[in-house]
Amino acid sequence: MKISVCIIAKNEEKNLKRCLNALAEFDEIVLVDNESTDNSVSIAKEFKNVKVFSSPFIGFGKLKQFAVNLASNDWVFCVDADEVIDFISLEILKNLDFSDITKIYAINRKNYYKNEWIKTCGFYPDYIVRIFNKTHTNYDDANVHENIIIKNNSQLIKTNIHLHHFAFNSIYDLITKLQRYTEIYAQNNKNKKTSTFKAISHGFFTFFKFYFLKLGIKDGFNGFIISLCNALGSFFKYAKLKDAKIPTCSLIITTYNDKVALTRCLEYVFKMTTLPDEIIIADDGGDNWDIIENFSKYPVILKHAYQEDLGFRLARSRNNAIKIASGDFLVIIDSDMLVDNDFIKNYKNNAEKGVFLQGGRICLKENISKDIREDNMELNIRTFKANKINVLSKIIKYFSKIDKSICKKLKSIAQKTPNDKKIYIKGIRGCNMGFYKEDAISINGFNNDFEGWGREDSEFVIRFLNKGYKLKRLKHQAIAYHIYHKENERNLEQNHKIYLNTLLNDKSYCENGLEQI
Repeated sequence: MKISVCIIAKNEEKNLKRCLNALAEFDEIVLVDNESTDNSVSIAKEFKNVKVFSSPFIGFGKLKQFAVNLASNDWVFCVDADEVIDFISLEILKNLDFSDITKIYAINRKNYYKNEWIKTCGFYPDYIVRIFNKTHTNYDDANVHENIIIKNNSQLIKTNIHLHHFAFNSIYDLITKLQRYTEIYAQNNKNKKTSTFKAISHGFFTFFKFYFLKLGIKDGFNGFIISLCNALGSFFKYAKLKDAKIPTCSLIITTYNDKVALTRCLEYVFKMTTLPDEIIIADDGGDNWDIIENFSKYPVILKHAYQEDLGFRLARSRNNAIKIASGDFLVIIDSDMLVDNDFIKNYKNNAEKGVFLQGGRICLKENISKDIREDNMELNIRTFKANKINVLSKIIKYFSKIDKSICKKLKSIAQKTPNDKKIYIKGIRGCNMGFYKEDAISINGFNNDFEGWGREDSEFVIRFLNKGYKLKRLKHQAIAYHIYHKENERNLEQNHKIYLNTLLNDKSYCENGLEQI
């Protein structure tokens, strides 16, 4: 027969010999081993008609197509290593019409659980396309549940060929497969929407479908177990997808020489309901070594990004921290900010690639801040709760998302009145912000040219928006409380020029930023 058999295998030593024995009449079997750690390869090499190749896992669709491409014949018969063709089906296959390349043949599988042929639970009939001409069609690129592409001129023909599919010998096999497939699905579909309700409802409906509608109830305990595992697979597919969407998080705390504020800041960080994966102290030359030593005993990785005190260099200090951050998502606060209990939880739930998140800031009065500094914990907890209720109702309502269009408006104003220091996006607070690390890398982080107070946050956001990303303000979420202190002397002349240069020239990348650290 001018037809090649294509097989992909991973740790199939229990099934492979039975599969290959049934295919002895074929001149060529292409077997692509997916990094097996058992004796699969050595078993395959015992058969003279088997050509063995290897490949890492690149998705089931691509892996099967890789095997098809290696076949010397145009007609291919794709078989799984845990499948066996019987003698009668082999004779039917020999008599198929291979003269028309547009014909695509579907075979029927008999699926076995503990060597029992299961005819319920949607296990039979189980038609699947396995015989086709590779010059006419091919596999799609799906990572799981791959399919042969059916073209407009394709002729799909169901045959009486049967493959005996020995996929599951125990509950362990069922669970192992659902774990692997749901993991692959979650990792490769992070752009799809999901929810807790979707995971639960799909799980319940899948069980009802396979146990009652597909008559799994007729197969007793085996039917129940198969239906239950199908339901778990559906549930975990969406549950793992939701879990995969929650990024790892690095909390960056910028500080200089206010030890009391940094101590209070860290105390409130460790009271949060959801902790970050790591905390990085972005130190602009302060004397904070003892504080970092004390808090390094807490159950979160604590890193210290230190730079020499050569004046106010906040932008470079942040870049130092971003450079060593291991989290997918970065949250940046100042050390004079006390975070709410759900602070990191709010950021994680709203994290979105290509979106700059602006958290809320509540400025505490001088007398309240004094109590906090003096560590009157009972008082400031009561005050916090009352203060939060009173202030939240007064927060300005902004548009939920801001995009590149605002840069055009600001640019138009700046061209007319370049000396106006109020040409910036209102409400940008570098003391409480979050974004994906890869988004920051794409615009080269903060601009190291900024020295002295002001505009480094606004310039970063302008480049962020010019890149095509968005800005989103978190309403009544990711709240942090600002400890009162006297404001530093502000001299915006040079920094405002850098900011205007970015705005007027539509820059999305700075020449002296993260990459230059």
